[in-house]
Amino acid sequence: MWALIKEYQFLVGAATGSLASYLLGLVVSHVRREKRWLGFSVVSRNIIQAGPQKLTLTYAGAAIKRMDSHTVSFRNIGNRPLKDLPVRIVCINGGSVLDYELSAPAGTEFGATSASDYVSLTIDLLNPGEVFSVGLTVADANGTGGVTPIARAEYLELRDTSVDHFLESFSLTSRFILKAFGHL
Repeated sequence: MWALIKEYQFLVGAATGSLASYLLGLVVSHVRREKRWLGFSVVSRNIIQAGPQKLTLTYAGAAIKRMDSHTVSFRNIGNRPLKDLPVRIVCINGGSVLDYELSAPAGTEFGATSASDYVSLTIDLLNPGEVFSVGLTVADANGTGGVTPIARAEYLELRDTSVDHFLESFSLTSRFILKAFGHL
């Protein structure tokens, strides 16, 4: 075997060089592939909650038990513009959307409608790196009363970019590495 390799060094070198360049080409094409990624982060806080005291809360004449504020920030973290993208922000644990506020990038117009348990948006164009946010006021949600975005389009990935999600995935990755090397 070694005698064959020594005799045909040029062919062995050409074959290994071709294989290395082919694999490098695959890696480069994977890195440069089209990415349609919409990143989001949610910041929530409780505004007011009726307690054991005889406190009565009303909003527009209707009695409510609690009111939460949510800010959902969206960023195009891909390398392609997102066009005509429908996005819906839904209340997870019940509750009803009382009001919403939309801050879009300069020069864009987003269509938005609201129902009792969601806000629906249509993004006309969001270039890579552009950010917009939606502020929601939600009443009578059960528990923490979070919201979650839903976006579906061809080749679109919706990614949670909040710090808590990053730290959670980092923690799981570090646990896996420590466990793999026998330190956990």
